[in-house]
Amino acid sequence: TEFQRVDDYLALMAVRMGPRLQVVLDLPKALRPLSVPPMLLQPLVENAIKHGLEPQVQGGRIEVRARQQGAQLWLTVRDTGVGLQAAPHPLSPPNPASPTAPAAHGGGGFGMAQVRERLATLYGPAASATLAPADDAEGGTVVTLRLPLPAP
Repeated sequence: TEFQRVDDYLALMAVRMGPRLQVVLDLPKALRPLSVPPMLLQPLVENAIKHGLEPQVQGGRIEVRARQQGAQLWLTVRDTGVGLQAAPHPLSPPNPASPTAPAAHGGGGFGMAQVRERLATLYGPAASATLAPADDAEGGTVVTLRLPLPAP
């Protein structure tokens, strides 16, 4: 359901951004029956577009992926946008003296705090959320959510 909401939102954004927006949604068939908290991914995708891709004339790519890693579900939202160091990110701590602070602190702004709070309330220490610069030549930002898989 969450991937369908993100797909619908990205379809609307594709009308607005045209060829400037490239999308990769990767939800393996085995993970499709799993549920995640509603509206967990869409705000992250919205921020990736608004603060990562829209500032770039050429736009870029949004990737939303789900993977099973042991007993965890990993959800990632990655953009090839301006990145954390190039511009203040909405999920980064408000520190105008240091725009690279989010990378150093794993992302600790209001948006990430809200996501982390939701995950902590629902899953306790079994879940986490991180914000980091993408570590390849394409640049951009990656948010990774780690949730416990439901018991069989």
